[in-house]
Amino acid sequence: MSKGYRKIFWGTILVSFLSPGGSISLVFVLIGWAILTSGIGALAEHSASGRFKRLEKIAIAAAAVSLVAGVLYELLRMSFPPIVYYPIVVMTVELILFHGIFAASYEHFSGMEDADTARMIQEKDRSYMVLMGTTLVVLSVFYTFNHSVTGILGFFASLTSKIYLLGSMHELKRACEEEESIEEEQPTA
Repeated sequence: MSKGYRKIFWGTILVSFLSPGGSISLVFVLIGWAILTSGIGALAEHSASGRFKRLEKIAIAAAAVSLVAGVLYELLRMSFPPIVYYPIVVMTVELILFHGIFAASYEHFSGMEDADTARMIQEKDRSYMVLMGTTLVVLSVFYTFNHSVTGILGFFASLTSKIYLLGSMHELKRACEEEESIEEEQPTA
């Protein structure tokens, strides 16, 4: 499972920090979604939970939303003012997806009776939801009223939530690596 979380980590970097600013960055974002989706697929193979399979479909939908929104933004940004809200839409889909990853991971580790890791995942999920929810509210205020202070706050809130998410995915990967090393050390009967 650690390989799945590793792919999610690297896919998240591409998706989060290469926001569409032209066709080249849009390609990298799509590559990021592909890597992220394959990471979720790797988790689905190793988990008894069916949630990861559903999350694969949500990740594909998120990639489609990101692609359509990015293309529309490039084509219509001057002639269709509501298109400025596209980052809010993409971030909302990301919030749903990553909350699902945390929930499925919690379910997986709870089923394996690893209470410490399950509790850590639950805390990470709760903190991520608060950070990203705050980011969405602040950015919504910024895009609605074009208030420069909320724009700066929104930028830093977004950056904080993305870095927190990356740290959380890294911690999940590390927890899986520890679990896998313990399983390898145990003699098979």
